[in-house]
Amino acid sequence: KNAAGIQIAKMDCTATDARGACGDYGVKGFPTLKIFRNGEEVAHHRGGRDMATMSEVLLQNIVEGQDQGAAAEEPAKEEAPKDVEPPKEEESGLLVLSDANFDSIAMSTKTTLVKFYAPWCGHCKRMAPDYAELAGEFKENESIVIAKVDCTENQKTCGKWGVRGYPTLKIFRGGKDLGEYQGARTVEGMREFVNSNYEEEEKPADAQKDEL
Repeated sequence: KNAAGIQIAKMDCTATDARGACGDYGVKGFPTLKIFRNGEEVAHHRGGRDMATMSEVLLQNIVEGQDQGAAAEEPAKEEAPKDVEPPKEEESGLLVLSDANFDSIAMSTKTTLVKFYAPWCGHCKRMAPDYAELAGEFKENESIVIAKVDCTENQKTCGKWGVRGYPTLKIFRGGKDLGEYQGARTVEGMREFVNSNYEEEEKPADAQKDEL
């Protein structure tokens, strides 16, 4: 109420004059919480709906907006080309990706599950042990990669892939986003998702003929 530049609002999507706006912004369930800045949607909050969590998400988006505004005022600087730095690997086998190396890993021919997260996200913290365990299960599989990206440090990548809430889990292969995981954030659920997408890889031509 007292913070300059911040407005908290609500919209009844059943009202005739609101249906168009709700449809334009892809509202399919209730409640849906979205954050807007400068006329654009900047976040779709899928996390906890308690006061502490919602305040934290709102403040984070305010900080990001201020950072973007400051960056826009600075003259553009030419960046020298950088060598692709290899991703860090945690003990579990989980790869830590960044803007600098995301494409070299996620856009490869391997099946790559990526968790897009923020360090302050409570749901991200709670699922972290299961995600690390999942990485350990696939650590020796050279065709499958389990990775994560900190969106507070790598906004370019997270923005490119339409990440609007945390955690967001997407699976990639061959330069394509194969889909977002919407199931339970358990080892069992995520393992099944990875295996189902891995099994859907293109079969050799001879194998396809055998099935005809």
